[in-house]
Formats: sequence, structure tokens, C-alpha cells
Amino acid sequence: MLSHTEIMKYASSLKGEDYMNEIQIAFFKKVLLKLKEDALSQRSDNFLQNRISNSCTVITASNSLIAEINLALDRINDKSYGYCCKSGQEIGLERLLANPLATLTIEEQEKAEKSPKNNVKHYTAVQFSHALHEVEEE
Repeated sequence: MLSHTEIMKYASSLKGEDYMNEIQIAFFKKVLLKLKEDALSQRSDNFLQNRISNSCTVITASNSLIAEINLALDRINDKSYGYCCKSGQEIGLERLLANPLATLTIEEQEKAEKSPKNNVKHYTAVQFSHALHEVEEE
């Protein structure tokens, strides 16, 4: 699990670099692929463990996460990854390190959360720390 200090250290090492350069894109692509691998593995493990019981909720949540990871990988391919889908502004390395699936800047996320019309999914850094840690070790 990457600590806040480790995340900030990595982010600091990238300062002065062009935002979403090849190195950063390659790093986040690795993270996203690791997240996808973990989600697929977890879905399979959970399915086997819950064969008798109703595992639809687990599978649905896993499928949703995998779909979001695939969308993030699509954004990497079309070079929109790291930019807010509402404002077009940079999401920021610190935020992406904490949540590689982020599609909104903090400001836009706060607006969305305050709006009763929007039902925005929330992911915690804990869900992504495992994959980030493994990528850092490589």
C-alpha cells in the first residue's frame, strides 16, 4: 500500500515534467492494467467462494470496476486521460495517484457531490493502493 508520503514523493519527482508525458502515461497504464488483473482475479475468486450463495452483487461490483478501468484505458489511448471530463483541466498527478480512475478535478467532483441530481461513484485510495504498490516495486 502506498502511503500519502510515497504518493507525494512520486508526484514531486515528476514536477517540472510535462503533464501526462510518456513516462506518466506508461506508469498509469501499468497501474490500470494491474487494477484490472486484480479485479478479474478477485471476481473469479469470489465467484468460486460464493458458488452456492448469491454472488450477483460481488460480480456486478467487479464488472462495474472493470468497466471503469476499461474506460480509463480508453482515455489513455485517446490521450484524454488525466484531464477532467467536464472542464478539460488537468486532474493532477496527486489525485490520479490516489485514484487512477478519477475523471473529474477536485473542484468538479465537489460540485457533482453537492448536486442532488448527480450520483457520483466514489472510490477510495485503499482500493487502488495494492496495484500502485506493485507497480512501484517493478
